[in-house]
Amino acid sequence: MRIVRQIKTRPSQPDEVARRPFSDFADCKNIVLLGDPGAGKTHLFREAAAAEKARFVRTRDFLNVPAAHLHRQTLFIDGLDEKRAGRGDQDTINRLVAKLFEIAPPKVRISCRVADWLGESDLAAMTPFFDQLGDTSVLHLEGLSRDEQISLLVGQGVGGDETERFLEESAEHGLEDFLDNPQNLIMLWRAVQSGAWPVTRKELFELSTKLMLQESNSEHARSGSGAFSGTELRQVAGAVCAVRLISDVDAINLSDQEGTLDVPSYRSMSLFAPEKVQAVLGRRIFDSASEPETVDYSHRTTAEFLAAEFFASRVREGVPFGRIMALIGVDGHPASELRGLHAW
Repeated sequence: MRIVRQIKTRPSQPDEVARRPFSDFADCKNIVLLGDPGAGKTHLFREAAAAEKARFVRTRDFLNVPAAHLHRQTLFIDGLDEKRAGRGDQDTINRLVAKLFEIAPPKVRISCRVADWLGESDLAAMTPFFDQLGDTSVLHLEGLSRDEQISLLVGQGVGGDETERFLEESAEHGLEDFLDNPQNLIMLWRAVQSGAWPVTRKELFELSTKLMLQESNSEHARSGSGAFSGTELRQVAGAVCAVRLISDVDAINLSDQEGTLDVPSYRSMSLFAPEKVQAVLGRRIFDSASEPETVDYSHRTTAEFLAAEFFASRVREGVPFGRIMALIGVDGHPASELRGLHAW
């Protein structure tokens, strides 16, 4: 069973640093499972529902299926993010809570992408129903262990020796971090099978960033922020990574508020339209940070590559190279002085 980490839901609550199997929370009445794109939330919910003889249902179907068909069953409600129209959509949560009161399940589990979870706001909307059941745990789905990576590849029909060889070669090519996410792992395997390992470091980063900018969830890709292609978001990703690295902020806040100097709101990054900035923060280039409703780059080297690519494009468009050098802290302009830089 996959490993999760419990997230604090209010400032007074202590941090839960221990990583535990999801099955340890089987007796908990209410669970919200958060995870990054492609982390394996759906697969985990299907397995856990089968183990508990409970009902697995997509959020879209949950809201449409007559209540009588779900009455008093333990529910694993998957993909809250797939139904939401965006981070400003509170109607979906309100409809979900109203339906829960109508069905009265003995236990409920809800999954959502980190980038689409509104933290205390969503939890407060669910509290009237959660409180009548009992305890509530908000969990984050952690990355794959080595054994889980092997099991995943074996499930894709990869032989034992071939699996070990692939994982070792991934590490040799500097892609070990790419193996933590099930979707990234499968995509990398397929990319390598259709061609060859990248020969140069540039090819390596071009391949990995291309894969990580894709929206692989068909529900998300139909509308809203998921409709943007990886190509459309590439420059946006580079700009966001550049700002993150130059200003040395701790993370990026997904809320519409101003944020702080250490954790600015995505809306303060004004070079591109807010909807594109929000969209790119939901791709696998970024993952959840330590505080609720915040994200950071998944891998620093990937962020540095995209930032450099962005700066190179700006130089080609006519931005003086000296200005770029000043921004990144060269020639007596320390980057630490640029912690408030969000307008680029």
